[in-house]
Amino acid sequence: MKTKNFFSVALLGIFSLMSADRVTAIEEVSTYLNRFHENPSAVMDEVVPKFDLYGNAIHRDLSKHEQEIIAKSRDHFRKKIVDKKMLFRSSEEKSSYVSGDRVQELIPASLMRIERNIHALDAKRLTSGKVATQPWSDDYWPVYKGGLGFRYADKKLGEMEHTKWNNFFNYVKTYPAATLIEQGNSSLLSPSEKYDLLIGANISPYGNQGLTAKMWKEGDNYARTSENGEVETWFGICHGWAAASYMLPRAIGPVIVQTAAGALTFYPADIKALASLFWANFQFKQSSVGGRCNVKPEKLNKDRSSGRITDQECFDTNPGTWHLAVTHLLGMAKKTFIIDANFDYEVWNQPLLTYRYNYFNPQTFKEYVKAENAMIKIKNYKKDKFKNFRSDDTSHVVGVRMKIAYMVENTPVQRVVDHQRYDAINTAEYLYDLELDQRGNIIGGEWYHNTHPDFLWTPDYNLESLSAYDRSVEGEWNSNNAALPDSWAKAAKASAINASLPLGKIISELLRRSTVVE
Repeated sequence: MKTKNFFSVALLGIFSLMSADRVTAIEEVSTYLNRFHENPSAVMDEVVPKFDLYGNAIHRDLSKHEQEIIAKSRDHFRKKIVDKKMLFRSSEEKSSYVSGDRVQELIPASLMRIERNIHALDAKRLTSGKVATQPWSDDYWPVYKGGLGFRYADKKLGEMEHTKWNNFFNYVKTYPAATLIEQGNSSLLSPSEKYDLLIGANISPYGNQGLTAKMWKEGDNYARTSENGEVETWFGICHGWAAASYMLPRAIGPVIVQTAAGALTFYPADIKALASLFWANFQFKQSSVGGRCNVKPEKLNKDRSSGRITDQECFDTNPGTWHLAVTHLLGMAKKTFIIDANFDYEVWNQPLLTYRYNYFNPQTFKEYVKAENAMIKIKNYKKDKFKNFRSDDTSHVVGVRMKIAYMVENTPVQRVVDHQRYDAINTAEYLYDLELDQRGNIIGGEWYHNTHPDFLWTPDYNLESLSAYDRSVEGEWNSNNAALPDSWAKAAKASAINASLPLGKIISELLRRSTVVE
């Protein structure tokens, strides 16, 4: 066997396009900070501008109702992923670390020792970094389209300009999967229909006998319980894609499998969809920092002089935690993690790709390469808008201007070859400061934006993509000419029906074949 490496040279070149120095600068640090000091409350509440790699601004106009729905969905997800009770401090406490917001809760001790000294970090040249392997983009497979039941390759369905779940459901009822197969159009089947055909399950959208039926049932349940009888367009599996994008390798080429209906092709988009769904519904061990914010934006408590949020559960993650997480995971370990921003509807479960930062003196606004040149003694920091929130152990303060690039979702396309060039990447820039003790250790900090990343998480990096259902699988399925073994099919049906979960071993084998020429 030989690994598909015909893009290896191009893959090296593509990283130059993803480097953090391509991030569009919003404005000069001095310009922003002057505006901040003139009207801190207004500037703090500005949404941090986002750009794609070509410099095009990214912006979403949302109604209040849409914002509330997203907030509920985000909180529901955070509630599930936070595996221990968060202990919040009162709004009067200083901005040093609190329970649930310590970097060691994100970075396992087995991975590395945490270096908190800013001068030691500078000596390691960690002012820029990127992941070793770029995560891949995928759709969030919205529920209103039928989730993985959406026939993304069907041009007729793609031309439908509406956002109503019922219209998508009626389409698959009018043009059932069996008809497409009879007409020789199995390539138009949805990812879940192809999966059901592979495992020998019912490919109908009705009932409860396959993955496709489970996909449409989820939308039906939402529609029946919603106030307007519709499914919100934001519901999907972005959290599953975010984890799968780096916990599993990229699907590169198509895979032909044998089914009862004959040969069937899984394209990279089909395989990535199954991987995203697996990680959306797989019960896995994860690490996280940050918490839940159940306060509506208009009811947030804010400091009048700085515009800073004083509801601690809505302030997380502390800039010190953020800075240490980025420099250690991306900078040292070359591993990504997932960021979420409660008050920014454009940052919702996004894997980080690259970062680059400079320091600035928060008093003079001048930028520097090393912290030792930019830091100011706390007693000399006369402009400090956050003086009431500083840790009592703060000796110096230094500003940081960090530019990041992160992965975003894209639209599924039935390509023969998937590649990094098809990924979607956005960029952003954040300003914050770090509080340092007398030895130069990072002990906290303050954000200069309220719309900052406030929830960081990742699955355990050593986890295998295998569920309890995979343990009952016997034998091998390692040939394109062989049908799926009975024990595999039996386990796959049970997993789909009981947990809306594709079988991990099937996904792993599809990925193996997708990246190997036999």
